Amino acid sequence: MDILTVAAELGPYVRQTEAADVIASLAKALRQLGHDVTVALPRHPGFEASGLLVARRLTPLPLPGGGEVTVFDGQLPSGVRVVLFDAPVLFERSGVYGEGDEDYPDNAKRFGLLSRAAAALVRQRAEQGQAFDVLHLHDWPAALVPHEMRRAPGPSVPSVLTIHDVTRQGSFAVREHEALGLPRELADDEGLMVAGKLNVLMAGITYADAITTVSPTYAEELVREDRAGALARPLASAGKAVIGITNGIDYSYANPATDPALISRYDAEDFSNKGRSKAALARELGLEIETERPLFVCVGPLTRDKGADLLASALPSLLKNDLTLLVAGRGSDAIVSKLESLRDGYEDRYALVRAPDQAFLHRAFARSSAPYNLPRSTLANQLTCNRLNNLCNHDQSRLRICSFWGRDTENSAGLEWGRYQAWADAGLYPHRADRRGRHHRDSGRIGDSEIHLCR
Repeated sequence: MDILTVAAELGPYVRQTEAADVIASLAKALRQLGHDVTVALPRHPGFEASGLLVARRLTPLPLPGGGEVTVFDGQLPSGVRVVLFDAPVLFERSGVYGEGDEDYPDNAKRFGLLSRAAAALVRQRAEQGQAFDVLHLHDWPAALVPHEMRRAPGPSVPSVLTIHDVTRQGSFAVREHEALGLPRELADDEGLMVAGKLNVLMAGITYADAITTVSPTYAEELVREDRAGALARPLASAGKAVIGITNGIDYSYANPATDPALISRYDAEDFSNKGRSKAALARELGLEIETERPLFVCVGPLTRDKGADLLASALPSLLKNDLTLLVAGRGSDAIVSKLESLRDGYEDRYALVRAPDQAFLHRAFARSSAPYNLPRSTLANQLTCNRLNNLCNHDQSRLRICSFWGRDTENSAGLEWGRYQAWADAGLYPHRADRRGRHHRDSGRIGDSEIHLCR
């Protein structure tokens, strides 16, 4: 089978979300199964900066409706082919979707071009007698490809849309329809409008032949309004099932016995070097070296919808215990500032890393006593955490987001791991627990009451 994957990022070269890791691992796995795999992306600076060799095509790729784009070809060590669409004005930037809390204001034009170029590549390959058999589209940046394929005569290629995070939808004002490549009459179609804006993910849901997501549980959540918002009903009534396929990771990449990001290696037979790794992490972060003190590592988007504000309110109580804490992730300025302010008085036991790269996360996971990923942060990170850490944590295996009903702290919620507890005033965080032990806040689920990450 000849598969074309269209995405905005690809790990480890260009990464801003967990989708980059999944796309890279899936492409490699499909190639190992004997399929031909091509990944089409914008030409970000990170590709060549990370050592990927690419060659420029002599002839630009004509785009539907006029214009053209320069194309670069490359190949990953796994044998997966890479096609990069070159538009320096749009993509020669430090971020994939934006920087800090702000998206780039021209994202409609940027990813409208990606969809048009991908559709043009599909038509070109068909004309050359090398047609793709299936299109695999990841998240909203590639969600317009099925629509672009319908706009002009050409091959009929089945398409699959994978939704990694339904909160990333690609919402734009109606005036951006030209930048997105949508004709005015389609922009006026209320079917693509969500909350008064054009919704690119909605277009993908409408025109893709199949929809998948990152797990069976998340597939169930996507048809609930408290998770998918206004897209829940369209997903439930689209006439196509949302298929949940659990993400995986590349064990050749997430392996503590061979991982180049780790200073000291270990495996299931001998994990004595793990203590050295923990001391090295403490030195790297300027923390007090105390090998017997438990090290908590909390990773994920530091945003309210992921529960990071709950974490911030729980930290003062948590830090009163004899433990070391590392929080790592990008997030909203307000929450990050609050987390930073909490370091006062705990500089030797608490560190905050605002923009961790994958190598750092591997070091942190491998050296922690209790790694924890914020709900819906990165399933790939959770699996990597398991792989790098579960070899050693036999007795300290559970971290919980929980509420303490029927106790002195009846009106509180917080974190619990072993004998270490912290909680936040529920007046600041209205929540409830259902009979299955799941906790909710403002009609939004913040996570299961018990999260098994590090068996």
